[in-house]
Amino acid sequence: MRVPLLVLATALAVAGAACGSSDGGCNDDFDCDGTQVCNLSTGDCEPARCGADSDCIDPGRACVDNACLDRVAGGKCRDDADCVKGEGCNLGTLVCVPSA
Repeated sequence: MRVPLLVLATALAVAGAACGSSDGGCNDDFDCDGTQVCNLSTGDCEPARCGADSDCIDPGRACVDNACLDRVAGGKCRDDADCVKGEGCNLGTLVCVPSA
């Protein structure tokens, strides 16, 4: 059975319109919010993974445990640079604590 060209074109248009929508479909990183990247093999937005702070899209985020996290008071850390001003990284707990 042959699929009419109009039906095929309509199906492709609908599929293309779904990209970047709230369902998480994507064609590239720009279709996802600033905390996610596009997995091209699945077409889904996924949390951004990182190896260094420079891999994070937002400079206000730090790479901790392979994930880009907000630099927040009391947040997770590897070193003092991952903490907000006035805090330092407790290397025993890997949590930002007020500086002494």
